[in-house]
Amino acid sequence: MSPENLYFILWLREYTTKYMQWKAQTDADKTDVPMYLGVWPSAKSQPLAMFYSRAKETFFTPNANHELNLPSDILAPIRTPNGSPHPDPHIFDRVAVEVHKMLQESLQRFVAAQFSNVGSPRALCGVCAGIFCLLVGGLLPILYTIFVQRSRWLRITAMPGLWMGLTLMFTSLNGVCLGIYVFGDLRQLRKFELSRPAISRPQTFYSSTNRKPTLSASIPQDSIAPSVNDMISTRLSEVSNDSSGDIHISPAYYDMNPVDGPALSPNGVHFSEKDSDTESEVESVGPDTPTSADAFVPTALFIHPYNSGSEENIDPSSYAVEPAKNAHKIRLPEEAQRITEFEFESLPCPPRR
Repeated sequence: MSPENLYFILWLREYTTKYMQWKAQTDADKTDVPMYLGVWPSAKSQPLAMFYSRAKETFFTPNANHELNLPSDILAPIRTPNGSPHPDPHIFDRVAVEVHKMLQESLQRFVAAQFSNVGSPRALCGVCAGIFCLLVGGLLPILYTIFVQRSRWLRITAMPGLWMGLTLMFTSLNGVCLGIYVFGDLRQLRKFELSRPAISRPQTFYSSTNRKPTLSASIPQDSIAPSVNDMISTRLSEVSNDSSGDIHISPAYYDMNPVDGPALSPNGVHFSEKDSDTESEVESVGPDTPTSADAFVPTALFIHPYNSGSEENIDPSSYAVEPAKNAHKIRLPEEAQRITEFEFESLPCPPRR
């Protein structure tokens, strides 16, 4: 899926709302002006024009970061330089139809991918295993009864091999491995489920011997009596200095080829003000942080994470019988995943190719 398609639909929805509000306000202002005063000047909205101009640079400019993958004949009316500063939303109808088609195709591919538990290499292995079972367990008994002139009832022994071979072959063609499904945990983990936030590098250790202790000038030095713990620590430090000398601290070691692979979060790690104490321990991974080629593109900040909440389990049959009784238990998509006002500054930068 290309994220610019989703971003464009969200922008168009907000642009349509702002345009309708501006048009209603403009029409209301025109009705308050008497007819004998003459022709009204053409009304323009500077914020609305700026909102459209940013979208034109983001989605319709060639080689832009979030350029829509559409033919030039569809984008030609929008790229006209002498157009309105904020045109009517109906000019985007053809673009919206094509973008909705691409989003629908992405949704179908996503739903189909949820049923599969393996990738293409293991699916190919399953197809080969199904063909092998089909040939050995299914066709071999049938050929044996034909050429050896045995009873036809022996062909029943080919049924388990035919069933197993066809099952393995058709399930593997649909991306389902019976071996993982039966003996494993239903499916293998995906990339975004194995991803972890980036861990900061070890900080350089500074020895306390470099620090010079200072005493307050207001308190005489002779009036401070050394404690027992100070005397013991002083003796231990003298013994350690006499025996071993200065302590040498080796530099930090970094593994250039980690065994577990890159540990990068797909959406990045962001800290708030309350997490300022731990911010030095974990590096923040934002949209502009360079990541590996396998890292996922972060989502725009105005699209908040999905919150399942404490949703109650509802029997579909009971909801069909008494919809009014269980209507308050159903959570709307807007409640589960909140989307705030569209901001161009919150759009993530695409990965480098």
